[in-house]
Amino acid sequence: GETKLNHDGHTHPLLSIQVTELLDGIFIGFTMNHSIADGASFLHFVSALYEVFLTRSDTMIKKPILKPFFPDGYGLTLKLRYIDPEEFVTRLNPGPLRERIFHFSPAAMAALKAKANEECEALDISSFQALSALLWRSITRARNSNPDEETHCT
Repeated sequence: GETKLNHDGHTHPLLSIQVTELLDGIFIGFTMNHSIADGASFLHFVSALYEVFLTRSDTMIKKPILKPFFPDGYGLTLKLRYIDPEEFVTRLNPGPLRERIFHFSPAAMAALKAKANEECEALDISSFQALSALLWRSITRARNSNPDEETHCT
């Protein structure tokens, strides 16, 4: 869909969390509007959440930062001199988006994981790692990348 801007937080979710159950664990995906936190704060939150899951403890080493920052002379509300959002919101038209949704059955995921572990002579490659590797290999193949070329996925 359309890229959301900070101002869109008035009518769209500010935070979305999706938990997906895998055969061997869970995957948690996050999206966040920058009007509620910056990237460093968000990473701090995810790291603290990881610590809770890893240690299975009620006490956290990385305490959350609960002190909000506001520029001097401003409080919770920033008053803008604009009335209509169209006066200060500029939207980029990225062109047509080609999107595909794939569904992998539990049996297909188990087979993919088994194949990945067999090819790597390993026993600890997770379903998520096997699927990520399949997607990355497919992307680099579609790009006709040189096999000796270093590639990155971000």
